Amino acid sequence: MKLIITKISIIVCLTLIFFLGTGFQIERPLERDNTLLSVEKKDTTKTRELNGEGFNWLVGDWRFDDGKAVTYESWKEMDTNYYEGHSFIIKKGQKDTTFSEFMKVIKFGKEWYFLAKFPSRKLPVSFKLVYLRNYRAVFQNVENDFPQQIMYENNINFNLQATIEGNDKKTGEPKKYIFTFQRIK
Repeated sequence: MKLIITKISIIVCLTLIFFLGTGFQIERPLERDNTLLSVEKKDTTKTRELNGEGFNWLVGDWRFDDGKAVTYESWKEMDTNYYEGHSFIIKKGQKDTTFSEFMKVIKFGKEWYFLAKFPSRKLPVSFKLVYLRNYRAVFQNVENDFPQQIMYENNINFNLQATIEGNDKKTGEPKKYIFTFQRIK
């Protein structure tokens, strides 16, 4: 009972933090046949500290063009424990945004969370950081319908790769989308 109350308190606090401008639970890494999706298995209790750099490698303006649509993503550091992002998609031949989401990466206590606010949902969805190493961060929420995992990686070519993946809760089918962003600012 105490564990349930603690989890509910964390959810309420993260939701309030998101709406006030400043996650739900996750108990285990997302697994398919006992392996993590796209990341090596690890002990999540040993997620290393950010060495004072935070998520600065996310900061900037990014662009991804797949030939059908252009996706823009912009990240700003609000302080060392709080980053805000905005992503939107414009389909080729159109002038209006076809999809938009607001995102946050925030430290709550000793844990980091990725929060996403979709237009179709009243409340933000949170994903807990379960893996961090060498400019790669993996956030998971196995209770979410889709995605259950979000991964960001800033590679040696200074591209930002965002991967969203998981199983569609309605069909059970695995889905994966990869966005390889180029820095524009």
